[in-house]
Amino acid sequence: MGLYEKRVIRYILALSFVPGEDDESGVNVNPYTKYKLYELLVSPPFGAASLKKVVANMKNTIKNLYTAEAFIDKVKDDVEKNNLKEQFNCQKDLYDQELKPILKDPDKLFAKLTSDVFVRLNHSVADEFERIKREAQAKS
Repeated sequence: MGLYEKRVIRYILALSFVPGEDDESGVNVNPYTKYKLYELLVSPPFGAASLKKVVANMKNTIKNLYTAEAFIDKVKDDVEKNNLKEQFNCQKDLYDQELKPILKDPDKLFAKLTSDVFVRLNHSVADEFERIKREAQAKS
């Protein structure tokens, strides 16, 4: 497994364990344990091929997220840097808001992570992080 594949898995794990978090309905959500999430991702209907596909779909998004953040840190003008950080944080928060509900429902996890909607979400978010990266690159 490469660097960004590992980062995808860590990103999924980080979003999956938020102790004591409440969802919009006010119901306390029980976070997965690391083993429970792993068990879900390696058992049917998931499997090696499906998991690789999910990771591949998220890989470019996570790669662009990390590179955009690195280029933002290189911007010297504080006003521009803060503007780019705000755009970055807004985009990351939106992505997390889309991803968290998917990860909280083990019954729908496979269907959601392998859906065309999830693929399109990752493409659009990856493109937005790429745009932020290019903007930061131009201003550094």
